[in-house]
Amino acid sequence: MEISNEEMMEMAIVEQLPPSSHHNGGSVEVDMEEDHLWPAKDGPLPIFLKFENVEYKVKLSPKNPLTAARVAFASHKNTEDQGSCKHILKGIGGSVDPGEILALMGPSGSGKTTLLKILGGRLSGGVKGQITYNDTPYSPCLKRRIGFVTQDDVLFPQLTVEETLVFAAFLRLPARMSKQQKRDRVDAIITELNLERCRHTKIGGAFVRGVSGGERKRTSIGYEILVDPSLLLLDEPTSGLDSTSASKLLVVLRRLARSSPARRTIITTIHQPSSRMFHMFDKLLLLAEGHAIYHGCARGCMPHFAALGFVPGIPMNPAEFLLDLATGNLDGISSPADLLLSVASLESSLEFRSNVIKYLQMKHMAVGEEATAMSGGNEVGRQLRLAVRMRKERCGGISWAQQFVVLSRRTFRERAADYLDKMRLAQAVGVALLLGLLWWKSQTSNEAQLRDQLYLVKERKADMYRLSAYYASSTLCDAVPHVVYPVLFMAILYFMADLRRTLPCFCLTLLATLLIVFTSQGTGELLGAAILSVKRAGVMASLVLMLFLLTGGYYVQHIPKFIRWLKYVSFMHYGFNLLLKAQYHGHLTYNCGSRGGCQRLQSSPSFGTVDLDGGMREVWILLAMALAYRLLAYLCLRKRISLMPFSGPRYVVGCRSKVDKEKLIAGTRVDPVVYNMLHEDPGNVSYSAVGGLSDQIRELRESIELPLMNPELFLRVGIKPPKGVLLYGPPGTGKTLLARAIASNIDANFLKIVSSAIIDKYIGESARLIREMFNYAREHQPCIIFMDEIDAIGGRRFSEGTSADREIQRTLMELLNQLDGFDELGKVKMIMATNRPDVLDPALLRPGRLDRKIEIPLPNEQSRMEVLKIHAAGIAKHGEIDYEAVVKLAEGFNGADLRNVCTEAGMAAIRAERDYVIHEDFMKAVRKLNDAKKLESSAHYSADFGKE
Repeated sequence: MEISNEEMMEMAIVEQLPPSSHHNGGSVEVDMEEDHLWPAKDGPLPIFLKFENVEYKVKLSPKNPLTAARVAFASHKNTEDQGSCKHILKGIGGSVDPGEILALMGPSGSGKTTLLKILGGRLSGGVKGQITYNDTPYSPCLKRRIGFVTQDDVLFPQLTVEETLVFAAFLRLPARMSKQQKRDRVDAIITELNLERCRHTKIGGAFVRGVSGGERKRTSIGYEILVDPSLLLLDEPTSGLDSTSASKLLVVLRRLARSSPARRTIITTIHQPSSRMFHMFDKLLLLAEGHAIYHGCARGCMPHFAALGFVPGIPMNPAEFLLDLATGNLDGISSPADLLLSVASLESSLEFRSNVIKYLQMKHMAVGEEATAMSGGNEVGRQLRLAVRMRKERCGGISWAQQFVVLSRRTFRERAADYLDKMRLAQAVGVALLLGLLWWKSQTSNEAQLRDQLYLVKERKADMYRLSAYYASSTLCDAVPHVVYPVLFMAILYFMADLRRTLPCFCLTLLATLLIVFTSQGTGELLGAAILSVKRAGVMASLVLMLFLLTGGYYVQHIPKFIRWLKYVSFMHYGFNLLLKAQYHGHLTYNCGSRGGCQRLQSSPSFGTVDLDGGMREVWILLAMALAYRLLAYLCLRKRISLMPFSGPRYVVGCRSKVDKEKLIAGTRVDPVVYNMLHEDPGNVSYSAVGGLSDQIRELRESIELPLMNPELFLRVGIKPPKGVLLYGPPGTGKTLLARAIASNIDANFLKIVSSAIIDKYIGESARLIREMFNYAREHQPCIIFMDEIDAIGGRRFSEGTSADREIQRTLMELLNQLDGFDELGKVKMIMATNRPDVLDPALLRPGRLDRKIEIPLPNEQSRMEVLKIHAAGIAKHGEIDYEAVVKLAEGFNGADLRNVCTEAGMAAIRAERDYVIHEDFMKAVRKLNDAKKLESSAHYSADFGKE
C-alpha cells in the first residue's frame, strides 16, 4: 500500500502534537486554542499569506433621502452593473512570508487601507478573489491570530499605558493563564516596545495631557501583540510622527517580525516613507487607482522600473519616485518611447495620467508576479493547514462573567474622573439649594450621548468580548452617578421645600426621581445607538424631550384629542403622576374658608387628570419603559456595530428616469488662458499704417481676408483656400503689426498668443491649451489665431532630450493634429510669426498646414521713407524736414528703429525747451541711434523662404 506525501506529513505532525491532543476512534482532534493559537514560550505560529485576484466594490446610493427613494422607485429593475457600484480594488495579488514586512504604498484613494482590512478579515461584502493563510481560507477563529493597528490610535485617554495593556491582557488572553502570567506578559511587551519611561503616564486625548505620538503608537502596537499574533496589520503607523520617531517605530517592527524562533508576518500601509525607512521593508506592493503596478522585493523596485524605461532625472527618494509613477506624474522622469507615442494626443492631463497607470499595470501583468508557491510549501504552513483540517478551531477566551467584571472595572476606572467631577457635584448641590430656597417651607402644595463608539468598534472587530457583556458593564457603571447625584439632590431639596416628612413619602418621591432618571437615560441610549451620530442624536433627543415635557401633564393639562395618545408614551407623564401621588391623596381637602366648605383635592382642576387614590401602576410602567429602552438600544447597537459602513464613497447623484441621458451634455468651460487670448486688443490699425509692405499686405489679404469674406470665389474656381500663413523675418520688421492690421479690418474674432506662454510644467497641459484654443475658434467662427514666436514650440523634433523637450514635442504634435483636422471651408485661419524660420520643423511648414510663407524683410530706402513718414506724421514740426537725408543715415534700420528715431527727435526738442521738432533734431537722433546700435548681420534664410 502506497502512502501519499500528505498522509506521511500528517503522520509526522501527529507525532509532534502536544499532550492536549485527544484521540477519538482513530481520528485526531487538535486543540488549536490551547497550544497553538495562544502565546507560548515558542512564540506565534508563522503564517504565510497569499492573495490572488482580490477585487472589492462598494454600492453607491444617492445622498438625499428623497432622491434616494425616487431613484430606487424609478430604477428598481436596474442591476448593479449600470454604474451603481464603484470598484476600489481591481485584481490585486501578492504574498508575504513569515519574518517579512510587506509595505502597501500608493497615493491617497488607491485602496491601501481597503486591502489591509480585507486581509485582516474586516471587510467581506463585495470582496472577490482568493486569500489563504498557510494555504487555508480565512475562518472566524483566525481573527485571534491577527493583530490590526488602526491609523487613529483608539485608546482610552484616562487610562495609563500600563492600565491599557493590563485590561487588554485580562480580556484577550485565555482563562488558563493566571493573573500574574498576564501581568508578566504586559511587562514583557512594555520592555520590548521601550515604554518603561511612560508606563504610568495617561494616554491622553484632546482635553487630557498624555504620552507623545510615538509612545501612543507603540502602545497601540502593544495592545495588538499581547496575544502574540502571527499576522500583524498596521494602517499608516507613521502618520503624524516625525522622521526620527517613524524610523524608530520601523526598527521595532523589524524586530517584531524577525524575533526568533517563530517569525511574524507584518503588513503595513505607508504613504511616503523616508529613504532610510523605505529600505527597511522586505517587500513592496505599489497600488494606483485600485491596480497593482509592482509587487516584489522593495530594493528591486528601482531596477525594475529602470528596465521598463522609467528613470528619475535627478537622485531622489525611491518612495517619492514611486508615488510619482503611481499618480501618472512623469515630470522629471524619463519614459519609454512607446508610452510617449500612445499618450501624445490625449485630451487632458487626467487622461494622460490614467493611461500612464494603465501602461504600468499592463507591464506589471506581463512581467508576472513574484513566484510565491515555493514559500507556501514549508512544514509550518502544512502544519496549520492539516491541524485546521483535522479539527475546526473552537474560539474561546474568558467567560461572560469574567468579561463583565473586567469591563466594569475598566469602565469605572476610565469614567471615575467624570463621576467625581467637582463641577458636577457643585451643580447638583447648587441647584438643589436654589430650588430649596425658592420653595422654602412651602405650605401647599438627561443628557443623551454616544458612549465609546470608536473603542467599541475597534475591540469588537478584534473579538475581545461579547457585546452583551460590554453593554451590561457600561449600564452598571453609568448607574452609579445616576443614583448618587439624584439622591444627593433630593436629600437637600426635599426637606428645604418642606415636603411631606414621612418616610414612605420621601422614599416614593426618591423612587419616582430615580425612575425618571433611568428612563430618560434609556431613551438617550436608544437614540444614540440608533443614530450613532452625536450631532443628529442631540437634535433628535431635544425634540423627543420637548415632546415628552409638553405631554407630561405639567405644562399642558388639556391636550387635544388627536394627539392625546402621546402622553401614554411619555415617561414624564408617568413620573409626574407618581410624584403627585407621593405628596397628595384624594381625601385631602383645600379652600376650607369658602362658603361651600372644604373641597376634596381630587376635585381640583389641577388634579383632574390624576387619580390620586389609584395604585402604583406608574412604578411598573416606568420600570418596563426603562428596561424596554435599554433592550432596544442593545439590539440597535448590535445591528449597527456589526454593519458599520465602509468609510469610502457611498453616495452618487441620481438622474430622473424621464430624462433622456443621451441628451445630457456635460458643462463646459473656457480656460482663462484662452479667454485672455480673446481679449487681446488688436487696436485700430489700418493697412495704411503699415509702410513699405504693400506686397506682403496683398499676399496676407489674399490668404486670410479673402477666404473669410468671399469664400465663394474659391468654390467657383474649384481650389482650396489656404489654412494658414507664416510671417518670417528679422525682429521689428512689422510682423505683429500686420496681424493687428488684418484683425482690425475684418469683423472676426481674434486670438493672439505668444507661443512660449503655452508651455506648462505639467505634462499634457500645453497640449490641452492647444485643443481648447482650436475648439474655441471653431465655436466662434470666423476666427483668426495669431501665434507669435512659433519657434518656441515648432522647433525640429529629435529622439533624445529632457522631459521638458518631450513636452514641447507633444505640444507640437497636438498643433499639427489640430491643423490637419480643420474643415476645408472652416472660417478659422492661422497666422504664425517667427524670426527663426531655420529651426522650424518641416512637418509644420509643409503645404496643407502653412500654405503661404511671407517674408517680412528689413525695409529698403523707399520703404524706410514710408515708415518714417508714418511715424513722424503726428509730431509737431517746424520748418522743412529732409527725410531723404535721415533715411540715408538709417541704413539697416527696421520699423521699430525708425519709430525710435522719431521718439529721440522729440526728446531733443524737449531738452531744448521747444514744443516742436526741427530737422536738426532728426539728424541728431539718427546719428545717436546709429552709433548705439550694434552691427547686426542680416539673418541668412534657407532657399525655402525666398520670395514666391
